Amino acid sequence: MGDLTIVLALVLFVVVMAGTLQYNKLRRKWARIMGVFGAYVIFLGILLLVGIIASLCSLISGNKDAFGAGAGETIFMVIIMVVCLGYMVICIMKCSTTKEKLMLPFAACMIAAGFCWRLIGSIVFHTPMSDGSEESSDEFDMNKLPNIIYDDANNRWQLQHRNGDSVVYHNDAGQMVTIYAGQISGSGAVTSAGNFHWY
Repeated sequence: MGDLTIVLALVLFVVVMAGTLQYNKLRRKWARIMGVFGAYVIFLGILLLVGIIASLCSLISGNKDAFGAGAGETIFMVIIMVVCLGYMVICIMKCSTTKEKLMLPFAACMIAAGFCWRLIGSIVFHTPMSDGSEESSDEFDMNKLPNIIYDDANNRWQLQHRNGDSVVYHNDAGQMVTIYAGQISGSGAVTSAGNFHWY
């Protein structure tokens, strides 16, 4: 059990450091799926799941006090865990690619941990703290998107309007799609409505 604790502590340290160093980038990328509060909800669900699994392992190995004070506390923990993990499933369903679906739990943990350490740093060391919403110089300029884009079947989508961080297009059938800066890569975008490209 001691080796497992060391491994979990190292994993947690890596997650905390990655989240702290990459907070702004992660926060912008995942903003359309979950916010900081959503990341905390998912992080709590994952921590409770790990805690319940550890308690079950301890119970199986013979520790009768593995679940603490009693059944009421355990039932409450399980209910909170199910709600948090249910929210995670809803967020996973919002993801448009398999890669995003697999990365969401890790990103949530890193965003939650990164926000926590940035908050502590801003209080203790008086460093400026960003919420990740400000635009960086490497972020795509949404005004550069063309008036016409195409989906995977080369159907034409026309510009409807531009917002600060997104652009809305519609096709001839009246369907609409919103493209966010974090969805753009090169001359294309991966969205929940499918893949789009322009020339």
